Amino acid sequence: MIVKDLQPFSIVEDVGFKSSINYLEPSYKHPLRYTLSTTLLMVSILACKKKTLPSLVATKKLLAMQEQLRSGQKPLKLKMDVITRRNSTLEMIERITILQEPLEAALELLHNPIENLSETDWQVLPEIIKVLKPFKQLTE
Repeated sequence: MIVKDLQPFSIVEDVGFKSSINYLEPSYKHPLRYTLSTTLLMVSILACKKKTLPSLVATKKLLAMQEQLRSGQKPLKLKMDVITRRNSTLEMIERITILQEPLEAALELLHNPIENLSETDWQVLPEIIKVLKPFKQLTE
């Protein structure tokens, strides 16, 4: 509906949409977009190319956690969502899901910890990937 009718993604937060979904599937729990957005913003800050002190500290913590939790594997950097790059949102979410464990651990170690994604949010990310992958294929 969103793609076919060219609706904004924010439509899923509208009262009418939520009411319709609740009618169709009463057990559906709508994920908190704020929590997801906050964490994705933090991930974008971690991935940011700017050499600010907080992002350097956070990046070092993420790399250290990868060395501890994924020993023998090449440390990965987070990817940033860039409005001018098609598929960058998909690439960012894919990388976040790959780095879930070290990312959660690194966020805990920050002096000003950021609220982590809920278990439901982590479960939604693979579903978002499934939705976005066909768009990537179309653009390629």
